[in-house]
Amino acid sequence: MKEYPKVLERISVEMVRNMLSFLGYQANQGLGHDDHIEQYFTPDRQDAVILPIRVADIDYKRNMFELLQSVAKTVGDTVEGLLLKLLNPAYDVLKWRISDEEADTGKVSLLSMSENLTLIKELLSVSCLDVINPQQKFHRKLKVKKVNEAIQQYKFGQTEYGSFLINILCPLGDYNYALFGMQEMPFLRNVNLHLLDAYYDIQTSIANRNRNKVDEDVDAGVYSVNLLDAMTDIYKLSTGKNMSFRVDWSESVPFVDARKERIISINTDCIGVVEEIANKYRPKEDAAMYRELIGKVEYLGSEAEKENRMTIDVKVVVIGDDNKAMKVNTTLDYAQYGQVVQDAFEEGLTVKVCGTLYMQGSKKVLRNASIVIIQ
Repeated sequence: MKEYPKVLERISVEMVRNMLSFLGYQANQGLGHDDHIEQYFTPDRQDAVILPIRVADIDYKRNMFELLQSVAKTVGDTVEGLLLKLLNPAYDVLKWRISDEEADTGKVSLLSMSENLTLIKELLSVSCLDVINPQQKFHRKLKVKKVNEAIQQYKFGQTEYGSFLINILCPLGDYNYALFGMQEMPFLRNVNLHLLDAYYDIQTSIANRNRNKVDEDVDAGVYSVNLLDAMTDIYKLSTGKNMSFRVDWSESVPFVDARKERIISINTDCIGVVEEIANKYRPKEDAAMYRELIGKVEYLGSEAEKENRMTIDVKVVVIGDDNKAMKVNTTLDYAQYGQVVQDAFEEGLTVKVCGTLYMQGSKKVLRNASIVIIQ
């Protein structure tokens, strides 16, 4: 057992309980309460194993190793095989391939890489929102806690030489579904399927001159305006390049579907229709609404003579609902807010501006506004 102590530290009691339950072991309810161990009958009830439940016990690792040895023998596996299943949760791998002159050199610029990753992240975020809030045509708030939590789960996998290939690991759960079974489809798999369906359905419909199908799907909330906007950004990024994506689906999660082998080639010819339909269903932004926005003062201006300063014009850079920088203009009372604005501008402090947000031409204007320093 000398080579296993470190590995055993990574296995939780709950993981082993789930494994035993899935393999048909049954807890011995007649054992009574014990803070140190639990007993489980083998599937044929001819034997039993002891599950240690207190990591601090001196014999915890030895007892856990002996349990794994017994289970491995019963199910016709090895201890190493069980450990691999326990410690390697399932992943789908979302593969974005980009071929252009830059990628042909075997090197990709930092700015190009950053732009690709930013837009792919936005696309995944909106696909998450569509899955969380189906039948919603437009998501006014994109920075949602569950979306942020989902995006934090994604990881980069190793890439290949040649084309610019981005491997995005999409974790499907904390354990291997082949070993523990599955109650419902993992969330990130649904996100991947939604993204795959969106490009396939929309591009196929447009290619078949059936734009009404796309219109009807957006109207019904199958795909949101936000998703169409994110797709449009990818179309713009793809101009002059060959860009495609597919998913290597984890075999640990059962999946029998025609979508399994799909490869989506980004067809930039679709951009006009996609933009037009998105604009048709996008809510009008001229309606005023009260907002509280966090950001930094970028510009301030007032009368040159101090005695004439009744108001102060301020431009604040904030983060909008789409997680992008947005500039908001407002005019504040100089006597009340002049020093606050000056301090925030000179020190680069974070501020909160509150007021009624209007569209004034192409500018965003905050009326009846107030401002406070929050950092």
